[in-house]
Amino acid sequence: MRSQTRRILEGFFNLHKQQMKRDSMIFYRSFYESVNGLSPVIKAELYDAIFEYGLNFQEIEFTNEISKALFTLIKPQLDANIKRFENGKKPKTKQIESKTEAKDKQKESKVEANNNVNVNVNKNENIEERKLKFADALKPFLDEYIRFKPNQLNIILGHDNVGKTYWINWYFLTLALKHDLKFCIWSGENKKATILRDLLQMYYGIRFKDLTYQQITTGTTIIEQQFKFISNKNLYKPNELLKLFEESECNVALIDPFTGLDRQMDFQSNYNFLNTCRDFCNKFGVTIYINTHPNSESGRSGNIYQEGEYKGHLKAPLKDHIEGGKAFSNRCDDLFVIHRLVKHETMKYVTWVNVEKVKDMDTGGQHTSLNDPIMFDFNSGLGFKVNGVDPLQNVRPKQSNSFTAKQLPLIEPDVVNGKQLLSFSEKMKQSKDDVPF
Repeated sequence: MRSQTRRILEGFFNLHKQQMKRDSMIFYRSFYESVNGLSPVIKAELYDAIFEYGLNFQEIEFTNEISKALFTLIKPQLDANIKRFENGKKPKTKQIESKTEAKDKQKESKVEANNNVNVNVNKNENIEERKLKFADALKPFLDEYIRFKPNQLNIILGHDNVGKTYWINWYFLTLALKHDLKFCIWSGENKKATILRDLLQMYYGIRFKDLTYQQITTGTTIIEQQFKFISNKNLYKPNELLKLFEESECNVALIDPFTGLDRQMDFQSNYNFLNTCRDFCNKFGVTIYINTHPNSESGRSGNIYQEGEYKGHLKAPLKDHIEGGKAFSNRCDDLFVIHRLVKHETMKYVTWVNVEKVKDMDTGGQHTSLNDPIMFDFNSGLGFKVNGVDPLQNVRPKQSNSFTAKQLPLIEPDVVNGKQLLSFSEKMKQSKDDVPF
């Protein structure tokens, strides 16, 4: 009887869903900032699209590709708010449940209940040990797809110049600040100074050219407590690089890219390399990310959008496009594809992330849907925004616009929050070994 009543009530709710309207909606500041610099015509169409969808649940027919592209980025947040609104309108069937059934449930054996609780708690504790939530402000959206887990071998795939390294460094910085993880970076194609500049901009949320000397020195000192950089002046064999990872005592290591290592690149050598990395992860509990490029086929005309708003632009590579063969997708735990339409007028500022493989979904993470990547807004290089949310916003140092460079509070570079911190250069001066980081 109860289930029949539930079906009737939910059917009634769904029948009238199309006629539902809202008298109010949430309009975020990030929406306003995204629209503010547009021309009046585009701005008007985008405002119309936001309010028509947010209040009346209807999508408009766009006449401009720019407003359509921006609405695509805003729409997931509107959908999330609409879902909360719809859940609030659903009938509370628990109120009509039989009181007799409720009393019967209370008479169940306490011993049996305790046993069940113990089993569930133990199971949940084991799962929680294997995953880290990324950003509370974004759950459940981003956490549904991307979860950091220790003791994993993960692959990053993407065309050249789409921003793979930039995205992974932003992701690492967020994990470092939120979960105090330590990272060891070997980037054969990017200078340490360039990576540090990007990390500083993200850390403060301020363009590097607008940072004071005090902010740069203090920020560098703080970042270098979480990040160690291996010099790319030397050519390393895989075992040599893994040895440096071990000595760094990091939680996470980055090989960027695997083709920059001193090793053979045939099929069997790829499996040997991946097996060695897997063994390292198992022994030391370190998670390794490996940046990879796709093969030549992924850049040919067959992988070009033939129609639609992205016509003529290069598609994201498939996981089987990895240079070196399927050994990488076969042996990894998780695999992410990073993509960007680098020649598109507006979408070049949006990074796409497709989750192509999640080996253990019980501990978090899942595949993204076909042609439905997670969209990351470049945010002028100050740290990505997802659905209008900046995950770094609540962990950045507080700034006051009233301070000038001379008025900033003096913080000794080697003392932050009571901890003795040494910059990269000071560590090198005091170090008695020849470890190149």
